[in-house]
Amino acid sequence: MGFDDKELYAIELAVDEACSNIIEHAYGGEGRGNIECTLELCTDEIRINLLDHGKPFDITKVPEPKIDQPLEKRKIRGLGIYLMRKMMDEIRFQADPIEGNHLLLIKRKKDI
Repeated sequence: MGFDDKELYAIELAVDEACSNIIEHAYGGEGRGNIECTLELCTDEIRINLLDHGKPFDITKVPEPKIDQPLEKRKIRGLGIYLMRKMMDEIRFQADPIEGNHLLLIKRKKDI
């Protein structure tokens, strides 16, 4: 069995958020760099690797947002990484000055 519609939506949302963050934070805006996306479909999981050559930004260092605060006290932005963490089972980040920034998103199948 594969992923259900809810799981596929979660994967799509996480990849969209990751690419948006790369465009904004690594490259400083649209049209300023490339994102290479590779996909590995394993028996029990899907692995999506995003590679960019922009400014490194380690998402694993970003703290959880305070979502229990009233809206008027929260930051206007900053939920993208939170969503990625909630939607995927594992996120790994590695920055290399020569190879680039690698962001690996992993989603495991629940029906195995």
